[in-house]
Amino acid sequence: SAESGQHCSFALRSLVKRETLKKNMFRKGMVLLGPEIQPRAVWSFKAEVVILHHATTIREGYQAMIHCGIIRQCAAVKHMSCELLRSGDKAIVTFRWCYHAEYVNLGETLLFREGRTKGLGRIVEVVDDGYNPLMREAEK
Repeated sequence: SAESGQHCSFALRSLVKRETLKKNMFRKGMVLLGPEIQPRAVWSFKAEVVILHHATTIREGYQAMIHCGIIRQCAAVKHMSCELLRSGDKAIVTFRWCYHAEYVNLGETLLFREGRTKGLGRIVEVVDDGYNPLMREAEK
């Protein structure tokens, strides 16, 4: 049995015979929440990060793999509180997911990596900027 706040896996099947559940309907990182929480997946978030190791400098546009709870996805640096970051530096960094929006909470710990580069952080703000790449494609 699982309780609130725990990570678990589910074996799901449809109660309606005509409805079949397909593998492409689900992906790693999905969460099961009640409607009273009003969950919203976001494209951007701000995190207070410290660079553990990086050979050169990190600037806006830098992309790295972010590990945050069960989320594993590449994100790009959109804005930083300072112009550049080197090993040992701390900053507030705005990240934007590269592939799809994710559900994240304030205070969650994250680790980002790319090659030998490693950094740790904590989410300090969830940014609901209204970004939706599907809407932009529909406008074309």
